[in-house]
Amino acid sequence: SLNVQTALNTIWWKETIADFNVNLVTESPVTSIDSDTDKEFVFVKVGNIMYKAKYVIVTASIGVLQAGIITFIPPLPLQTSDAIDNIGMDEGMKVVMRFNEAWWESATGGPVSCMITEGPAAWCWPLTYKKCKDSSEQDHIIVCFSMG
Repeated sequence: SLNVQTALNTIWWKETIADFNVNLVTESPVTSIDSDTDKEFVFVKVGNIMYKAKYVIVTASIGVLQAGIITFIPPLPLQTSDAIDNIGMDEGMKVVMRFNEAWWESATGGPVSCMITEGPAAWCWPLTYKKCKDSSEQDHIIVCFSMG
């Protein structure tokens, strides 16, 4: 089955972080982030495991943030927590489409950074990846996020 780690490894992740001494943890629900106890490190709790790091990137949905599943120490600034609590999110869906060629470049006369559709609201952006490290072949991908 395809998961986040498999996709990252397949696309480019291992090559990107190969030169860094990185302990990468993915698909692990974070329960707390403590940046107050030690000013030099951040402590991140995942289940019963506590990680100590200089830098942390955590991606969490608005739903997770609104539910208070992650405890922030110290608490997020009031302005930030108010913004999180007052944000609304309709149902949406991400659609990924792969093409043999980047037809959108010839249709628009050059590179495209994003596309906005007519009709139901959607925001799309193109991506190009090498099929594998030593190949000149590329996958041309459009990712669309549709709401409504």
